[in-house]
Amino acid sequence: MHKLLTLLTGLTLASLFFYLLLSVYVFIHTSRPPSPFSIKRGFIRNATDRPKVLTGPSLHPETTLPPIHGAVRHYKSLLDNRTVDLGCTSCAVVSSSGYLLGTKAGPEIDRHSCVIRLNMAPVKGYEKDVGTRTSLRVMNFFMLGFEPETMPPNSHIMVWGLLKRTSYLENARNLSRRLSTGSTIHGQTHKGELEAEELFAKETGLHPVKTRSWISTGWFAMMIAIDICREIHVYGMVPSDYCARKPKKDVPYHYYETPYVKECSTYNKAQGDKTGNHRFISEKSVFARWAQRFNITFHYPSWSEGLDPQLFQKPGPLLETLIHWIRT
Repeated sequence: MHKLLTLLTGLTLASLFFYLLLSVYVFIHTSRPPSPFSIKRGFIRNATDRPKVLTGPSLHPETTLPPIHGAVRHYKSLLDNRTVDLGCTSCAVVSSSGYLLGTKAGPEIDRHSCVIRLNMAPVKGYEKDVGTRTSLRVMNFFMLGFEPETMPPNSHIMVWGLLKRTSYLENARNLSRRLSTGSTIHGQTHKGELEAEELFAKETGLHPVKTRSWISTGWFAMMIAIDICREIHVYGMVPSDYCARKPKKDVPYHYYETPYVKECSTYNKAQGDKTGNHRFISEKSVFARWAQRFNITFHYPSWSEGLDPQLFQKPGPLLETLIHWIRT
């Protein structure tokens, strides 16, 4: 009897010690400093009720970083130097990932008031999965030499990094002359690019120059979407831990390229490439945090709620229960 009581006491103490360690771990990894995008959702909803450039003030004036609200002010028209005059109730940000293939998400995407696409990702031939409408394309400056498919009337192209690199301006002007009626093309200023780089460094801990990290077009698109959209729905973007959890399901990196390279293989290689590359996985960890502060929802796949996905890989049922217990 005495041995049994001793054993039970030992098990109880061990359980308490494990719970204490887990509590400390979760507290440390979830108590990160606030994002410089920490603007209340109510502020964004009120600000985006009117269709004009959104430049609301930051609620953290002590920070030296630019507020997310107002990123579009750094995009200037190539025709008259004006800023973007665009506001949307609901936006679909459509990634270029092969995860979209077979989803039949097209009709859902088209129901949003604005549809944002990246670079030259086509619509024709993929309508069932990616939709038919395009309101805005966010493009990389060096993609300007390629001809995008016909843009519908009154659509917009926003090119990040353009006005710093004057050698690409002629390509941009040639593109602007081929746009449909009422369409516009805006280039990002050097100051806007520097602010985006500073924000990237703050959020990811990776200085773009020092770590040779290339900011993706998706990063700039998310900044723009938060600025002009009352609510944001992202399609085809996998979370940061997706490749670690499901390495066997490696979809095409781009839904429109054949033969294709694999998405997870590309992400994993890029993340550890010290010679210079995108940091897609780091960016997606940041997007998960932004989604907790802004009206952002991820579809195909849906991102799970709860702890930051970087905390645990494949937690078991007991650990998931304990984490939920601690958080609530």
